[in-house]
Amino acid sequence: MWLYLSFISGVVLFHGKLYFPVCSVIVTICILGLSLLKRGLPLKLFIILSAGFFYAWFRYDPAELNSKPPPGELVITGTFTSLPVKVDYHSFKPAAAPFFQQEFKVRIPSGLFKKPVSIFYSRSRGFMPGTEATILTQMKLYSPPHIPGSYSYDMRLNGTAKRFLMVKESQSILWFFERQRLRLARRLESAFTGDTSTVLKSITIGDGSGISEPVRENFRATGLTHLLSISGTHFGMLTVLIFWISNLILSRMPYNFLLGMTIHISTKQLSAVLTLPIVTAYLLISGMSVPALRSFIMSWLFLVGLVLCRKGQWKNTLALAACIIELIDPESIFTASWQLSFFSCLFIGLASDRFNFYFTENEKPSGMKIPSFYFIDRFFTYIKKSDSKMYTYTTQAFRYIRDTVIVSLAATLGTMPIILYAFHSGSTVSLPANMIVVPYMCLLITPIILFSSFIYLVSGFFPLTGIIGLLTRNILDVIEWFARIPHSSINVKAFPFVFVIAAYVILLCFFLKKIKLFTVTSAAAAVLVIFYYLTAYPNTVVVTFIDVGQGDSALIETPNGKAIAIDTGSNGRQLEGYMRYRGKSTLHAMILSHGDSDHIGGLPNILRKFDVKYLIDNGMIVHEDMKLLRGRHISLKRGDVFTIDNVTLAILHPPEDLEGLGLLSRRTNNNTSLVIKLTGAHTSFLFTGDLETEGVDVIIGLKEKLRSDVLKVSHHGSRWGTSEEFISYLHPSIAVISAGRNNHFGHPTQEVLNNLRDIPTYRTDRQGAILVRETQRGFKVKTQFDYELIKTTIFAEEIKNIKRIFSVW
Repeated sequence: MWLYLSFISGVVLFHGKLYFPVCSVIVTICILGLSLLKRGLPLKLFIILSAGFFYAWFRYDPAELNSKPPPGELVITGTFTSLPVKVDYHSFKPAAAPFFQQEFKVRIPSGLFKKPVSIFYSRSRGFMPGTEATILTQMKLYSPPHIPGSYSYDMRLNGTAKRFLMVKESQSILWFFERQRLRLARRLESAFTGDTSTVLKSITIGDGSGISEPVRENFRATGLTHLLSISGTHFGMLTVLIFWISNLILSRMPYNFLLGMTIHISTKQLSAVLTLPIVTAYLLISGMSVPALRSFIMSWLFLVGLVLCRKGQWKNTLALAACIIELIDPESIFTASWQLSFFSCLFIGLASDRFNFYFTENEKPSGMKIPSFYFIDRFFTYIKKSDSKMYTYTTQAFRYIRDTVIVSLAATLGTMPIILYAFHSGSTVSLPANMIVVPYMCLLITPIILFSSFIYLVSGFFPLTGIIGLLTRNILDVIEWFARIPHSSINVKAFPFVFVIAAYVILLCFFLKKIKLFTVTSAAAAVLVIFYYLTAYPNTVVVTFIDVGQGDSALIETPNGKAIAIDTGSNGRQLEGYMRYRGKSTLHAMILSHGDSDHIGGLPNILRKFDVKYLIDNGMIVHEDMKLLRGRHISLKRGDVFTIDNVTLAILHPPEDLEGLGLLSRRTNNNTSLVIKLTGAHTSFLFTGDLETEGVDVIIGLKEKLRSDVLKVSHHGSRWGTSEEFISYLHPSIAVISAGRNNHFGHPTQEVLNNLRDIPTYRTDRQGAILVRETQRGFKVKTQFDYELIKTTIFAEEIKNIKRIFSVW
């Protein structure tokens, strides 16, 4: 085990060197010194650690992006490498054919693209994986929004297919299983409908791309998200089930046949041999995610150990599985998928050692103490005297419930620090939901759907569709019921990474029975947490201009923690993620400046996932379901003022007579935007929506009332909104521009930047999210880029990285 862990540590040390070079050198010197002081194994461990370090260095690609493509159209030749995914790609004009996104490995021009690119195209059906094509494309660099708590992806190139010059389907054996995955995906889509189809695809072939937002939210709120991808849970339970069924069938064989067979091999060995190909086939059609690969390796090693009559230790097996995955992809250890998969397995194993629940009363070693309770002991004593058969069944049921609770608790505790740190949300119903849903899906639905899928791939006939559909719909209803329980999910305010380290130290002390150390570390951690939360967040107004790409969204937090949002961006995901990051579950007010989709497109998502007390707009937005908004929808005009928690919001625009002032236009509704002045104890903010020239001419008449410390520049910095005259009335101390990176509108324009030349200007397209915190002396500004760890070789920057570990944005 220590050899495997040394290799993994070498990989981690290399990547740590990119951010903490001096600290990495100090750690390396300490490890080398320890190795030289102690002969034998420690020196071997240092050699293995060095091997991991240099292997990660060899595999490291410093280029975060593919080579920048030449401007304009480009003809590329290569191979489609993934399953086609249906998408709502807004750049296409409405057409009869659906739109697909698919990974494409470019071969020509050679050396121009290091990684696969995403190709978007319109076609009646997606391409088979392995299909070779020559495509006339329009390449575009996609840069994800930079905001803590949001869904984040690496920068990459996307291509829009304008014309296919050559298409040739491949029958190569290399793409056989990918072709079967696509064939099975199409059959599941035709055999089942709606959420049933998408959930079955996710647990069968690992394709969860089509799962609807309400279903994802239900799984998230109940702590069951791991079931939407093929994980260790699926593999582990499937392996146990297939092995048990095989062993049961073999043990029921005729006596003479069984006697002759067991001369050479035991029934357990033969069961292991029969289970191996089934588990391997499941891996190949699953898409081979990190959790699936980890569980497959562990299952494979366990089964091979049975065949060879060698019993391995779970710690060695887990460490070897981690080492193999690191050999395949050294950077996978830094993904949440890797961490959640291995930490859940690690703590389940530690719990089994800690509580010894794999032993029955007769099997336990001498001196072992099994926890018991007086009433439970009396109950079992009574049953044992009255009915021995009932006693057997009852004790088996009790052991199953006990072991299930311990496993679920261990997995929950082992993954909770990572989940809370990375996703800022936890489920209060996770334990009962997992105890009910996991066995149902993994021991009932998964085996049946895999059996039907195997029959279909062999014969073309897909049996048991009615039963599978009924079982899946029923369990989705159960999950939805759990999700609807009040406070089934809670959002947790962001905390420093050092808290995660402290949590795992405490958990390890508990499971390894270091009780004194556990007590000391728990007390120290409690004091640290209380001190941190009492001092880290002063009660002042905080306004965050969220990076939502080419759109607008801002979150206002009052001194007592109430949340007010202005606009949602195009899909609401960035606002959703950031609200979870700030620990918010309720929006006291959701304000919509006007009806453009890049400002209100995420409203359904926000209404579905948060408790919105009031929805405020300009009275000109048509909402799809007014019944849901009854009693909490308010329309405001110029002159309206409302106060929330001593924070005043004054509406400066639009006036009542829009038509008379020439502000109504068929071309755009930008001049109907709500203009809001927010005033705190020491700082004022002006939110201008997408106001253009005509609206600016009207609002300038307010003169001194416009004066504000912070200006949110109108219409993403277009040349129509922010004139020098307008700025002269505001006298802002800073300006903030919300715009998308490399947007095709050219926002912000050079004309607006020239008008703001004497004012410090922050831009979400260059600095990510912008946070402005009110202070007694005015305000303080932080950007998302101030929070992110940066690769460095300079000691001063390394010190900043260390500080970031102990702080939050």
